[in-house]
Amino acid sequence: MAHSLSSSDASATHGLNPFVAQLPIAASTVQLVNIPSHVPDILDLKDSNYFAWSSFFELTFRKFSIFDHVDGTIDVQTRIYDAEWTKIDHCIVSWIYLTVSKDIRDMVFQRRTTAYALWMAVRGLFLNNATYRAVYALQDFHRLYQGELSVADYCCQLKKLADTLWDVGHPITDRELVINTLRRLNSKFSNAIGVLGAMMNPPPTFLYVRSYLL
Repeated sequence: MAHSLSSSDASATHGLNPFVAQLPIAASTVQLVNIPSHVPDILDLKDSNYFAWSSFFELTFRKFSIFDHVDGTIDVQTRIYDAEWTKIDHCIVSWIYLTVSKDIRDMVFQRRTTAYALWMAVRGLFLNNATYRAVYALQDFHRLYQGELSVADYCCQLKKLADTLWDVGHPITDRELVINTLRRLNSKFSNAIGVLGAMMNPPPTFLYVRSYLL
């Protein structure tokens, strides 16, 4: 005869079994979340930081098991009378508004919007006209020369351009990033270029190159 689990046993099993879907966080807990501690970047059109911003948000959604609010799998109209789900959705809307620049907020602001509609509006700002953005980002990526920039600033700018290209569907491999970093370095790093260029098996990573140059 099968034995039914008590509520406490079921909770324990749910918590220990990695193959059981995690329950979403309670709305009362979501309301207390300090979103900047989970999404430290403010999304800005000028900073090319959509990849980082959206990645932090996706991690947060998965940590709290609320990804269904933005992934398009839920028909929001079927949840309008679900008070718990609706409260969480409103919280996510607030999170997004609080982590974007004023310019972006003005562009996407809608009264009584849903988390999904707002998420897609922000996404559209960065991924629409992807080919146009890829062309110019790729030109900037290959033209950037260290010049008087510090190694840290030079590498940071290259990484931002690589992230922009990722955002618009034209990802740059780590190997391409390394090669482009070395070929546009200031001439005073010629010895370092020779040493790093000789590291072919395995080739150096971008993080290793940056650390070596610093």
